[in-house]
Amino acid sequence: MATEGVTIVRAPSAEDMNLDDALVEVIEYDDARGFLLRVCMTAEPSRLFQALELAEDLIDAPKELGPWADQVAGRWRGLAVMATATGR
Repeated sequence: MATEGVTIVRAPSAEDMNLDDALVEVIEYDDARGFLLRVCMTAEPSRLFQALELAEDLIDAPKELGPWADQVAGRWRGLAVMATATGR
């Protein structure tokens, strides 16, 4: 995904993610920053792989990321893939 312009950031643990128990957070910015993936470094590899597959689907269909939020840092929308990796 990085070769397609997606920025990938590793967070040390699920507690450091914006949402508790998130394996991956997919954030789209409405500017040159584009997509940002926050990946939990302490996640079990098989669960992380499942979450990344869901994240890739979200990047391919960004309307699933929900409504745009306007904040001082800019417009963004996003979704977290939670620990179950079956729901978002």
